[in-house]
Order: sequence, then structure tokens, then C-alpha cells
Amino acid sequence: MDSRVEELDLSETQMEEYEEIRLKVKAGLTEAMENRREFFRELKREINKNNPDMNAMSDHLRQHLRKMPDFMSYNLHLFMEFYNVLDENQSARLLEKFRNRMDRFGAIMCNDQ
Repeated sequence: MDSRVEELDLSETQMEEYEEIRLKVKAGLTEAMENRREFFRELKREINKNNPDMNAMSDHLRQHLRKMPDFMSYNLHLFMEFYNVLDENQSARLLEKFRNRMDRFGAIMCNDQ
């Protein structure tokens, strides 16, 4: 993330705002990883029982998956916070990078070669 942002030549004020957003991203990812580890520890404990409760495991998995849209939405919100800090030139450069990636990804996903 930092190396890509470096290419945008942020001003000092923009860099301060980026650092705040970066800390939020880091905190969110750290929390998500710990939640994921705990989730897998719980699944492992259940599956290693002599008679695992597959219904309970399925419910637990569903609950875990329901949290994913909120996590993704929050990260999208943080991205927009960052995007709104950029000036016109910086946002244009970022959009160009996205377009290039979308072209490559789209070609792979749609077999547009």
C-alpha cells in the first residue's frame, strides 16, 4: 500500500491524512486476522471431537461469513476517505491504474483476449 501511495507524491497534509487512514486499515486487518484465527481454532476444536456437531459448525461458519460484507464495506469507506484527499491529478493517476487493472482482470475473467 505504501509503495503505491508513494507514487502519488502526496503533500504533507495529504500524507498526514493518509497515515490516519493507514492506521485504521492496519487496525482493521489486525482485528480481522485475530478473529479469523479464533474462528479456525473453534472449528478445529469442534471437528476434532469424537462426534462433531456439524450443525453448530455450519451455523458458526454462517455467522462468520455474515461479517465479511461489513469488513469489505468498511475498507471501501476507508479507500474513499483516501481518494477524497487526492487532488485532481492524483485521482486521475489512480483511476488510470484501476482502469489498467480492470482491463487485465476483465480479459482474464471474460476471456477478452
